[in-house]
Amino acid sequence: MKGKNRSASHRQPDSRRNGPRNHHRLDSRESQSRFLVAQILSINHDGYIQAQILSGAKKSLSRLPEFIEISPTAGPSPKNNAAVSIGDRVFVNQKSRHEFEIMRILPQTAANSIGIFDKTPLGGKIRALEKSTQMVWLVAAEDCMSAQSGELVVYAPLSQHHEEEGAKVVERLGPYGSVASISVAVLRSLEIPLEFNLDIEQSAVQAAAKPIDLNNRTDFRHLPFVTIDGIDARDFDDAVVALADSDPNNPGGFCLWVAIADVSFFVTAESPLDLEARERGNSVYLPDRVIPMLPEALSNGACSLLPHQDRAVMVAVMRINAEGQLISREFKSGVINSRARLTYEQVQGVMDGEGAGGQEPQIKDLVSPLEAAFKILLAARELRHALDLELPEREVILDPTGQAVVAIANRQRLNAHRLIEELMILANVAAAEVLEQRLSPCIYRIHDSPSPEKFLALSQSLAAFGYKLAKGQVLRPELLVRILQKSAGKPEHDLIHGLILRSLALAVYSPDNIGHFGLSLRRYAHFTSPIRRYADLMVHRFLKQALKIEDHPSLSGQGGERVGNHAAIAQHISGMERRAVNAERGVKDRLLAAFMATLEGAEFTARVSSVTKFGLFVTLDETGADGLVPMSALPSDYYKHDPKTQRLVGDKSKKIFRLGDRLLLRLDEVDIVTGRLKFSFVQFVKEGLKN
Repeated sequence: MKGKNRSASHRQPDSRRNGPRNHHRLDSRESQSRFLVAQILSINHDGYIQAQILSGAKKSLSRLPEFIEISPTAGPSPKNNAAVSIGDRVFVNQKSRHEFEIMRILPQTAANSIGIFDKTPLGGKIRALEKSTQMVWLVAAEDCMSAQSGELVVYAPLSQHHEEEGAKVVERLGPYGSVASISVAVLRSLEIPLEFNLDIEQSAVQAAAKPIDLNNRTDFRHLPFVTIDGIDARDFDDAVVALADSDPNNPGGFCLWVAIADVSFFVTAESPLDLEARERGNSVYLPDRVIPMLPEALSNGACSLLPHQDRAVMVAVMRINAEGQLISREFKSGVINSRARLTYEQVQGVMDGEGAGGQEPQIKDLVSPLEAAFKILLAARELRHALDLELPEREVILDPTGQAVVAIANRQRLNAHRLIEELMILANVAAAEVLEQRLSPCIYRIHDSPSPEKFLALSQSLAAFGYKLAKGQVLRPELLVRILQKSAGKPEHDLIHGLILRSLALAVYSPDNIGHFGLSLRRYAHFTSPIRRYADLMVHRFLKQALKIEDHPSLSGQGGERVGNHAAIAQHISGMERRAVNAERGVKDRLLAAFMATLEGAEFTARVSSVTKFGLFVTLDETGADGLVPMSALPSDYYKHDPKTQRLVGDKSKKIFRLGDRLLLRLDEVDIVTGRLKFSFVQFVKEGLKN
């Protein structure tokens, strides 16, 4: 597994924070502690750190999760958390099952990093791209490679121990600021490969030419499958059909078919193509491009369920009753021929009685039974109290050339989206059930309940709005669902969604099942997107092994997927998923900053999303952009921070800033290098929500 960006630029200018020059010598406190080595995966704007355990767990800690969370106050000094950046390796002390503290940052090992170059009279300086560091490197004139101000460069520190010794430019990537350059900068900084090598591309072309053997597959071409995806989608993993069940013993029930691209038919286990897909872990979706897990010959070609073309698939054949219970399921390798490629908007139009946007009349006949089955599944979801966090998703809208941002909008979540989500969840549950029933290995999608520390923090935040979570009670999804229902239609509703979302653990992959807290499911696996997720490809192979489907050669080479390696693969692809999320978020933040760069000095309404001892984090009403109001930008006073009630209280003025307050702010500073937005306080729009 490739490491994250670990260059020395992640360290703070004061190298003493990293301990003595002999980085392998532990002080007396460290030698008496139980240590783990972890790598920082993400840092949210509240300062909570998500990290992946790399090594150091003792046998007594065998139940330790692969991913941990470190609170902003953990550590002997707040500097220990403030100094870390995404990609850093750190020594972590486990204080309890769910409590960890960072002891120190380990020396970095990678040679190169990404930054923005500026010329100086003596040569130049490079500003690190990472959002969580203020690092600036000096570059001698002979080490600049003729780079110009504003260029994106790859640089190498001259020392792995002392950043004051400077750096040198090793590659020039062109001017920074365009959509393309921002995407490239973030991808390169996270070591996400932009292209496939020629051998992998040729292997994909050869694999795509493999003919489908109809003699060994169930023929589903008589069924009216359709794909339903976003308007800009290019790879189509899934196609669906729903028909009312004709069995008189199942009144009001439905027969459902979920056909998923049979990627394992084309990608042989342990082949170079398979190893490349495993290393990438997943596709990465950015506003201006897609970095696919598989080359386009497969992802957009032979594996994509294009309309009016025969395609090899794995089909989940399922029946549900009128209460949405799964009463039968089986999996078959087959072939389909999709009748139509529909968009979410077209399907929503049919569901709203507005037609299919010019599509042929029979589309309504295909969508109506899907909608009826969806309503049954949605009622079953509500009955089991699954969380449904409908936070607005920022959509970056580009001009026709893809070179400039023209708008930032909240992507609308339609019932058509939810229809597909429910069908995919059902198929994923069916896959996990079949593998468990057959005593087969499985890569589960697991989601743990919030840690005690997160539960306490959430309880305190909710209490500020009058919502109570009793101490000592077992936290179940049902309790959070009730709070969401109580807040519906109230000003704090979106903020409550965000607080609950932040309290949840990361969903990860694991060969060991603990269930899925958010979906309120006992067992769950990813089966429905093998074009873009390696976990799904593994689940397909497990199903074929368990069901003795012998129609392709990949079963003969499962060496890398033996039971002993499942945990390592699950850990790796979980890390790659976080890397993709960081890339998507990093690009969006910087594109949003570029869009707002011309609006410095303008005023915006926003809501306080977090209260810290150094200022207020806010979310703008119009665009959903996040930013900071530093303490110095508040009305002059000495403010006391109360973390329990999420308030800043002015010592002299008694002015109070609360979580959830709605403010009018002025945009003072935009930084498109890091994506930071800084604001200053103008006035209260509303004096605060329920205290």
